[in-house]
Amino acid sequence: MNILLLADQYKYRGWGHDYAWYWEKELFREELGRQGNVCFFGRGYDPEWEDWLQKKSLTQIFDRYKKPDFLLIHIDLGTIKNYSDVSFNDLNVPKVIILNDYFEDSFLLPSVQPFFEKYKFDLAFGYSGNVIKQFKKDNVGSFQYLLPRGVDTYIYRKLFVKKCYDVLASYTTKRKIYPLRRKIHKMLAKMDVLSYTEGAFFDEAVLKTNQSRICINAGSCYAGFVNYRVIEVLSCGSFLLSERNDDFEFHGYQDGKHLVLFDDLSDLREKIFYYLKHEDERERIANEGMRFVRENFSTRKQVSKFLSILEEHL
Repeated sequence: MNILLLADQYKYRGWGHDYAWYWEKELFREELGRQGNVCFFGRGYDPEWEDWLQKKSLTQIFDRYKKPDFLLIHIDLGTIKNYSDVSFNDLNVPKVIILNDYFEDSFLLPSVQPFFEKYKFDLAFGYSGNVIKQFKKDNVGSFQYLLPRGVDTYIYRKLFVKKCYDVLASYTTKRKIYPLRRKIHKMLAKMDVLSYTEGAFFDEAVLKTNQSRICINAGSCYAGFVNYRVIEVLSCGSFLLSERNDDFEFHGYQDGKHLVLFDDLSDLREKIFYYLKHEDERERIANEGMRFVRENFSTRKQVSKFLSILEEHL
């Protein structure tokens, strides 16, 4: 099975804040390249990408790489507009797309819906139950598949280091997108706990996660979903307190077994104090969460699942 992957390449380790949001996709592609027969094309992958983008034709790419069994589009909603004039419908090749954040309340959705009305994809993959619901509503893909995010368990691993912080709440706090995060930081500042709330990325994030007794996750204003921080923290064997949403149960997470969910700031505050005092219970949940994520949501497992689905459509 041959796959031509169209995407923008991003280097993920050591590039700092500006590139932090793309390492998940890059790690997925690297694993895809290890498990499958994949040719990569796009910005960063091929020096002639800019020339191709002006011509808006994929036939010359097929001539170079040979006609693939599948064309995989792996781009962000924000960059779909760059491909709005590409002749995807003229290709006699199954078209596959993997999408993030395709939610009804996303501000990007109105601008990208015409793209999917114009180009009919054969297979569409999304990481959340809410994404799949929106796929079905907008007829994105003749077949829709759930493909939860995967974590690189070699990078996000348990380190045997001393616990230096009571609470880790390291994330961006853009007020409109993440309304609860700024409030959490303000609450922690008033609590008698040692907290870390600065930005931390890549290897530093792994270290800070391992150095913290409790890690806090809060979602965005969009439809509830299990974000990447959840599997990062749990893969490191750290204890997670996360804002509640229905997607956890949908993916098989159990509150109180793999992690602990909170409903509001008052509930979060109480649970922080409780689990700081109950170390044995905290560590038991953290270890069970690590086992669950590593067995079910590793990047290797998700790529294997993805390739198995493509095999069914050959």
